[in-house]
Amino acid sequence: MVLLLSLTFSLVACSLQQPLQQPLLLLEHSAQGKSQIYAVHPDGSHLTLIAEFTQSNWYWLSPNGKYLAFLALGEQNTSYDLRILEMASGTIIEELPQVRQTWSEIIPWEENVAWSPQEIKLAFLRSPESRNEPDIFMYDLSTQTVTALTNDKAVERAMSWAPDGEQLAFVTWDGCEQSDCLPEEEYWNVDVMNVDGSNRHRLIAFQDLELLPADLWTASLCNLTWSPDGKQIAFENECRSLSGPPYWKEVFVTSVDGSELKRLTDFTADYDLNASTLPDIAFRYSLQWLPQNSSLLIGYTKIAVTPTGFHYGGFLTVNRDREIRVSLPETRGTIGSTAIWSPSKEYVAWHTEDISESRMTIPKPTLVGRMDIDRVAVIEALTNLPAGSLCSTSKIYWSFDSRFLAYDADQPGFNCFDKERGQEIVVVSIPDGQIFHVAESLTGEVEILGWIPESNEGKP
Repeated sequence: MVLLLSLTFSLVACSLQQPLQQPLLLLEHSAQGKSQIYAVHPDGSHLTLIAEFTQSNWYWLSPNGKYLAFLALGEQNTSYDLRILEMASGTIIEELPQVRQTWSEIIPWEENVAWSPQEIKLAFLRSPESRNEPDIFMYDLSTQTVTALTNDKAVERAMSWAPDGEQLAFVTWDGCEQSDCLPEEEYWNVDVMNVDGSNRHRLIAFQDLELLPADLWTASLCNLTWSPDGKQIAFENECRSLSGPPYWKEVFVTSVDGSELKRLTDFTADYDLNASTLPDIAFRYSLQWLPQNSSLLIGYTKIAVTPTGFHYGGFLTVNRDREIRVSLPETRGTIGSTAIWSPSKEYVAWHTEDISESRMTIPKPTLVGRMDIDRVAVIEALTNLPAGSLCSTSKIYWSFDSRFLAYDADQPGFNCFDKERGQEIVVVSIPDGQIFHVAESLTGEVEILGWIPESNEGKP
């Protein structure tokens, strides 16, 4: 018995002494028509080339960083292939040909490919040769098979996996009686189905509901976000990429069984339906569920479109009963739409900016906060971080262990039109705030793809 206790204690002590698995930042470097994929330690050391291939502009890293899916031009340069790169070996393990999608000019590519939470399945869009409307296909890595999940004349997009990986929600549009729909006739809906394509059912039908005034039409829903318990889905309306500023954006939540749909925000409540001009304010959002499941943290940005206007932003906490609490007071310059939770849900980070009298955008420090009951409290020790880049969306990427965040920044004095704009990839250690500038040896455009774990051998 004593021997058993001693052995148990030794094993526990040994495991406690083992260092945490090192997260690696994954980067894409574009140069001379080639894409180079690098991994680098958070402090900027051990920059390692993983793979090199023909340049691509769209990447989807699997949830745990095991695989990287990306688009590449096919042999005839007339369609795209969807390729899957295994990070551990640096080799392409699958090529899915002719992932063509003729609606790409109005439907953003970002939501056209979606990994399952378990990294076993990959949902993607493909337009059959016989028609233009894209269908949803699924590639199963365990069986190396491709299955068509939809086969109809509807336009489908914006796939989102349930937390357990057993269901898939997506946006669909059935068209209208005319060949060319007027904006107010372009109603989009949300459907849910099992991963084998069965039990497809509609959650909402906007044309049958009056959750928005008739003149505030809804087009191309997006950002479908499942609650952690898999019982609710939040989403935004008015998400088309080429429709200009989104003036009539609201946040909605629906139950997965389709029993109810609620509008959570009232940004368009003061809109004058008789006005002959567009509203003065457009909106952008970020939606993330709080750990309590029943509430959403909505980071919003009001984008002034008047000549003398400014950008305002803040955070709201909203539950299913539409009880709205101000979690971060609205301030000029807060870009709430860039807010990203850490995986531990302990921290949230976002970019800020200011507008000069000449309407020039001035980048301001990136901030990190922590939820204190129902409010976001800014961490004072992390208020002097480099500003996010104004030349890109500058998304914030958290490492799996929430110890580091990374984002794209610009060196002071450079602008987006400079030949060499002085791009920097910034990594911040949390919570001590130590700042690292990584990938300084890479010239040209560098894009953050996410974080991957380091293997026991010190390689991805």
